[in-house]
Amino acid sequence: MPTKDYQTDLLERLANAEYAAQYLKVAFDEALVDGNKPAFLLALKNVIDANGGIQALEHEAKILDWNL
Repeated sequence: MPTKDYQTDLLERLANAEYAAQYLKVAFDEALVDGNKPAFLLALKNVIDANGGIQALEHEAKILDWNL
């Protein structure tokens, strides 16, 4: 039986907006409790990567788009 790479599987699941929102909420709540800011930032990076990367985010948010 073939195995799936954890990161690949996670990114596939994070492409779902509802799943990503819950994932970020849990990561944020845990960061508030234990102060682990890097763990929250990693969760945020994972969601960004799952949705096309930083360039897709910039485009979607119209960041650095001088042709607004």
